[in-house]
Formats: sequence, C-alpha cells, structure tokens
Amino acid sequence: MSKNTKGFMGDQIGKLGPAVGRRWKGLMVYSAYQAFVHNPKTLPQVKTRAKFAVLGRLGGAFLKPIRFGFARQAAKNNTEIGVFVMKNYDNVMVSASGAVQVAYDEIVLSQGKRNNVLFGALDWSTPQKVVVPIVSPNSDTENPMTDRVVLVAYCPDLQQCLTSELTETRTSSDVQVKYPAAWATSTVHVWGFVIPAVDSVSKLASDSIYLGSGTAA
Repeated sequence: MSKNTKGFMGDQIGKLGPAVGRRWKGLMVYSAYQAFVHNPKTLPQVKTRAKFAVLGRLGGAFLKPIRFGFARQAAKNNTEIGVFVMKNYDNVMVSASGAVQVAYDEIVLSQGKRNNVLFGALDWSTPQKVVVPIVSPNSDTENPMTDRVVLVAYCPDLQQCLTSELTETRTSSDVQVKYPAAWATSTVHVWGFVIPAVDSVSKLASDSIYLGSGTAA
C-alpha cells in the first residue's frame, strides 16, 4: 500500500497497484512491482552481489571527490555513485571463494576533457601529510589558471577517503592531503584531477590520474 501526500494525485511512496512509487533526485518515479522474486544464489549471482557491495562502499567513501569528478555525468539521469559503479565495475574482481580484489591503479574518480596538470612524485616525508608537486599547470584558453587541482587519498585498511582542501589551482606549487595518525603504517592510494573554478558555469573535469601508493607516515 502506498503513502501519498497532496491527495491521491500527489506523490505516491510504495506499492500502488502494479507499480511502486519512490522519489529519486527530486522527481517521482515508478517501477513495475515484482511479485515473484527468485533468489537461487548461484555462484555468478553471489559474485555479482559481492562486487556491487564493494563498489557501493567505495562509492560512498569517495562521494566527496566523485561529486566533482562525475558532476557532468550525474546530471544526466544518474547519481555520482551510480556513475562510479558503472565506470569501475571491471576494476573489482571476485574469486570463486568470494575473495575480493580491487585494482586501485585502475579506479576512475573523474572523467572529462579538461587538461590535467602535470603531477610530480608523491612525497610522504612529512608525518600525516602526502604532498604532490604541480610540475606544470598545462594551461590554455580553455583550461585557465583558476582551475582547481584535486588530490584524493584512500586508506583501504580503514576504508577512509580524504580530499585536498580545493584551494590549490594550476598556479600552486603543490597539492596536499592531511590525514590522521590512525593511518600510520597503512598503505594509501592517491589520485589527482582538475575541476573548474568555484565561479565557473562549467562542470567539465579532467580524467583522474592514479598517482601511486605509499605507506602513511
């Protein structure tokens, strides 16, 4: 049975005859009601569910950076996590035993035709901080110096993701992420990409680049 607001012609949440109503991205949407759901739990189904579970958790962890990295794609009848799952479906592997392996060097956090800056090597010499030099701004008329540079660090042990402060631009000498002491001795994966300035009407980002991994100090 559905719950409605604004009368029977208003929003419908739940089962309404042969349909199920729900709200999605501010819109009312309806899908067919599935009366008979089969759940044989075959090996391919179990593996697929495990993959989606991992991708869902990763998408939630990466939500802040992918809101910028996939802003343009998500505007087209999708969500940022939905785009993340689609782009990274083949980057998560599940064995017959159920063991999950993530190809972090293939994970995509952003996609677009904006130019990337030229990033330098990861610097882990300062405790609780990873610093990456910006070697070249790689700027032109369509990629202004006001573009912001994003650095993303992810700690699989704690399933935590942190992002730079979004104040660094193509003119900056480096970009950095500060992380808590709890990350010490854990492996941390790092990505970088470029997004428009705050006052830009464009949502076009650059492709994300996997910059490598290191041990948190």
